[in-house]
Amino acid sequence: MEQKQENILWVDWMRAVATVGVVLLHTASPLLYMYNTLPESHWWVGNIYDSMLRMCVPLFFMISGFLLLQKDYSLKTFFLKRVNKVLLPLLAWSVFFILWNVYIQHNSSLSISSFFSIFHKPAYYHLWFLYALIGIYLAVPLLRVIVQYGEKTVLHYGVALWFITASLAPMVEKFAEVKVGIDLRFMAGYSGFFLLGWILGKHSLSSRQAITASVLAFVCIVITAVGTYFLTIRNGGIWVGYFYGPTAPNVIFLSGSIFLLIKYAVENYRIAQDENVLFMVRSVSAASLGIYMIHTVFLYLLRHGYFGVYLFGHRWHPALSIPLVALVAFGLSYGTIHILRKNALMRRFIP
Repeated sequence: MEQKQENILWVDWMRAVATVGVVLLHTASPLLYMYNTLPESHWWVGNIYDSMLRMCVPLFFMISGFLLLQKDYSLKTFFLKRVNKVLLPLLAWSVFFILWNVYIQHNSSLSISSFFSIFHKPAYYHLWFLYALIGIYLAVPLLRVIVQYGEKTVLHYGVALWFITASLAPMVEKFAEVKVGIDLRFMAGYSGFFLLGWILGKHSLSSRQAITASVLAFVCIVITAVGTYFLTIRNGGIWVGYFYGPTAPNVIFLSGSIFLLIKYAVENYRIAQDENVLFMVRSVSAASLGIYMIHTVFLYLLRHGYFGVYLFGHRWHPALSIPLVALVAFGLSYGTIHILRKNALMRRFIP
């Protein structure tokens, strides 16, 4: 989630879309665990919302890949920048959520081990993204060399190898129950999204290709929703999230398709380039890391009635309540981050 403002319209749009999408996703996701208690049609609404939004975090990875792999930093400069932009915010927000778990959610007691625990697990569920991002950053200097000096076929080979390693091989092992004997762990992670973002960021769609990408995205959403339904049914109504995984084949193809479609729309539709619209888009883009960090706080407060009203994804019919609650949580998150970033000290933790 690279926060430096870039003079690239589609980057700002994509970051803003992914940020709004994450809030929607986390508003809808509690419904997935309630198959046996909600009307099935209500569960399906949550499932469809989540299936449509699985590309949000991969989009953040891909944006970072596109931006970082074209920059020529020394190792020292690169890692110092990552410390300021990601590591310090992660440590600060981890402390915040440790205290949040103790004093607000009452899920644990406070101890020294509570703070040391952040070295082996996130303090709150959504912080996993920053742990993954830090892991990829360690590989960026190597990926940059591949991008700068490798032929296009080498880059395509790298993405293909990552797809086989991180996506296809685990799928074969899960559903065919066939153990892949070759050790492919060296590529099994999220780094391929960085290379994919670099490649797709250099590509512009034709109108015909945009139609193809739209169809592919729709097919991936259907596969995600239907596949999740059948796995959940087979598991006695207890949600199974395999098809929601960031490196599931359907999510990778969905993410790539949406990446290209957002880029296409921004490059070809005037409304996406309107200065009044861009003002808000750029503002959300600049606040994306902070919104990502704090939105779960407001979802919890709304769900438990801290503002005098109980708001959650199944408060009414989910088709209405999910976007409504997400809008309220997003507005509160954006407003809070906008205020906090006016303070010089707070900007260190919300860059």
